[in-house]
Amino acid sequence: MRPEDLLHELKYFEDFLKKIGFKRIEGSVYGFLALSENSLSSEDIQAGLGLSQSAVSNSLKTLSFYKAIESSEDRDRGCRVYEASEDCLSIVSNVFKKRESDFIREYKLMAERILKVSREKGATENSVRVKRFKSIVSTCELGEVIIKFVYSLDEMGLSQHLPKVTDKLPNVLELVTTNAEKGLDVANKLKGIVGSRMKNYMGKLSGDQHVK
Repeated sequence: MRPEDLLHELKYFEDFLKKIGFKRIEGSVYGFLALSENSLSSEDIQAGLGLSQSAVSNSLKTLSFYKAIESSEDRDRGCRVYEASEDCLSIVSNVFKKRESDFIREYKLMAERILKVSREKGATENSVRVKRFKSIVSTCELGEVIIKFVYSLDEMGLSQHLPKVTDKLPNVLELVTTNAEKGLDVANKLKGIVGSRMKNYMGKLSGDQHVK
């Protein structure tokens, strides 16, 4: 099946990638490559989507930067060809690492500055402003923990275990939300797991005892 036969699905790629910070045209190019069973040259993409050479080139550069696509040299055709990455975890990890983490960190630093100034001017911990910005800091820290978790999974090469890990996560999250004391205990244990211990823990969570 040619990617052209599924062009009606491209709007979902465009909408989704646009919502996470990409341009609509980048979503279109990524979707076209994801729908293709074969590697495509920039000329193939131009012809299939009716886009200009510069539009396709710029989109490929951005998608390559975030490791959403991979490229190689096709010696038979004498050109460079592209395909969508099979590892979606790596895509999300790179978007988090190269863009979202900076946004969250900057927002948290802003909130921390306001808290510092407010306290220096005599605001108590019960003041509306202090409560509000403490909540912003905590929310940003939660975002940073999630990003670090996703990045760690990718860095340790555990993407192949994602189905098993995601099957287990609802139970872990339910524990955290229904029992605050036990939830904090789980969170503290996770913070203490580093390096090979983290990898072994995730192996157990995924049900694979051979993850080293």
